[in-house]
Amino acid sequence: MSKYKFLKKLIDLVEEYEVSEGTKPDDVETFNVWLAYRIEKQKIANNANTKIYSVNDDFNKVQTPEALISRQVGALYKFAKHYTKKILLNTPVNSIDEFGFLASLTTRKDYTKTELINQNLIEITSGTEIIKRLIRKDYAKESKDPDDGRGKRVSITRKGLEVVVGIFNQMGDAANIVAGNLSEFEKKQLVQILSKLEHFHHIVHENDRNSELPDIAKKYLTTAESNKNLN
Repeated sequence: MSKYKFLKKLIDLVEEYEVSEGTKPDDVETFNVWLAYRIEKQKIANNANTKIYSVNDDFNKVQTPEALISRQVGALYKFAKHYTKKILLNTPVNSIDEFGFLASLTTRKDYTKTELINQNLIEITSGTEIIKRLIRKDYAKESKDPDDGRGKRVSITRKGLEVVVGIFNQMGDAANIVAGNLSEFEKKQLVQILSKLEHFHHIVHENDRNSELPDIAKKYLTTAESNKNLN
């Protein structure tokens, strides 16, 4: 391939990036991560088939890329939860969800209860009980909502902040173990891919958490325009 043909192909790839991501690449590293992802995605597309399972299938051999992503993300969550629980055993925080609520409270002055619960992707009933426990422990406190006479806002107390800081100082070990044996480049590549996927699910959760799965799939997965809006 001549240098001119190579440059033309490179320009075409940059244009493809701008169309798929809705923006120009910030730097060479960002573009490299996208390009590596594009190559891998193309390999998967070339080998993928729409699979209808039968009772005679060996499920370990015929899982689709989508099924593998779902299983592996779920497994990684369980591993991360296992490591995090080891740290929390020696702290006054009873659960990962309690820690998640406290960690969220360090990022803003205060939240409404609904905001805090939605931020942590948990059911209203369970989230309300967690907030009550944090208040009883004096890790969080309620105050009147200036915009809603009947509403309450939740914020972290000094005691709660001290607890969170102490746990944060131990979380580095768990985070390093979860990242495992990935290289620095692989970590950055994975963060970019997972950030895109997390953004997609936040939009679905915010707008259609109570919708049926076929309706969600139809709305968010079947048109190129919908996918473009989620980038």
